[in-house]
Amino acid sequence: MKTKTITHLLYLLTTLFMASCAGHQTSKSATANIFAPIHLKGGAGTQLKQLEEQVKAAGFEMTNGKILYAGPRDDGSHWVEYQDQKSGWGSAWPNWAYESALASLLQNKKVTVAFKNGEPVGRNIVLVLILSEPTLSKPQDAHE
Repeated sequence: MKTKTITHLLYLLTTLFMASCAGHQTSKSATANIFAPIHLKGGAGTQLKQLEEQVKAAGFEMTNGKILYAGPRDDGSHWVEYQDQKSGWGSAWPNWAYESALASLLQNKKVTVAFKNGEPVGRNIVLVLILSEPTLSKPQDAHE
């Protein structure tokens, strides 16, 4: 039952992902690949690898990390600071992406971000997926 729920969730995510990529040129084979059925086996790490393969097949990049800050700006935009294993970025994110970033920050959860044009900033972001893994493994990490 759990595998069916995850498969359905990934189908919905890929549908939203493709809808958000309307302005990005993808080949027919890449579009076909992202809508190919995903048969999930193994744990969460394996499932993330499968999603990453689908994202890359569509011509995008994907990284896992955490949200360090998410908040409104005076001009009405939403600023997000995101950090993965290699680097960190701060930019105004689209409203839909900001909502996921804020939720992951408030829930202390890691995120997966798919993006185009080389960096996970602003309008380059095409998918934000909140993971079940917490950002802090030990309480003392918050004070380091």
